[in-house]
Amino acid sequence: MFGTGAILEGAFRLVRERPGAVAIWGLIYFLCIAAMLASLRPFAQLLSNPAAARDPAAVMGVIGGVFLVELLLMVVLVVLFAAAFRAVLRPERSGFGYLRLGMDELRLLGLGLLVGVLSFIAYLVALIVIGVVAGVLTNAVGVSAGFLTSALLVLAWIAGFFYVQVRLSLAGPLSVYRGRFVLGEAWALTRGRFWAIFLAYALIVVILSIAQMIVSAVAFMPMYSAMIGEAMRHPQDPAASQAASAQMMGQMTSFGPTMIGLAVFGAVIAALWVALNGGAAATAAKLLAGGREAEAFE
Repeated sequence: MFGTGAILEGAFRLVRERPGAVAIWGLIYFLCIAAMLASLRPFAQLLSNPAAARDPAAVMGVIGGVFLVELLLMVVLVVLFAAAFRAVLRPERSGFGYLRLGMDELRLLGLGLLVGVLSFIAYLVALIVIGVVAGVLTNAVGVSAGFLTSALLVLAWIAGFFYVQVRLSLAGPLSVYRGRFVLGEAWALTRGRFWAIFLAYALIVVILSIAQMIVSAVAFMPMYSAMIGEAMRHPQDPAASQAASAQMMGQMTSFGPTMIGLAVFGAVIAALWVALNGGAAATAAKLLAGGREAEAFE
């Protein structure tokens, strides 16, 4: 029976029955975190060297390195989510952690780019509409009315954004399941099932976010406390504040015990994020596409 409980059960079953695959995904993400820390290391060097920080070529070189790593991370996430979808929808295609690099991944990448472009266009349109409406009301009624209307329109846009995202969230797993680009079927199958899917995603996000925030706060609190304490001891000395920031950045981009531990924990959270969110979406797709609701699309 389709519902939030069934979706969550399928998501957690993926973690329970495929721990080896989830561990492989975590290891891959750990390597990505290490690459990101290495790409951020030059930022610490720039902070500790004001002369270099004023060199546009040096700054652009650092930004370019970070951009390349972020691009790599985006591709890796596409591959990992495709593996999670495959583990639920095509469990016979196990291989090495269900990992592939083929048409499924290209379709997911294209789907992500399409949704991203459409979301950006929707954002621009909403920004223009909200600005025009707020301006008209401010001139006609007053600042309070314009501000209140703007706030309500922003909230409505956010709600609409999440609604569309949830309604289209099955497009990825369905594209892997069907072996072709799918968008309309995802919208059709989720009709009337928004809340069941949304609650499943929300519970997963809350659980993982709380765990991540607790560990991050415990790990980073000493660094932030030291930086703030140094700045307060020398409130009129910008160089002291910059030195404290450079020291903290150096610690955050180093491969010391604290950062290695955080990287390991981050990789675990990322693997669970992929497994649970990907497993939830794939489970919902399998439950719906396997029933009579999908016969018209076969």
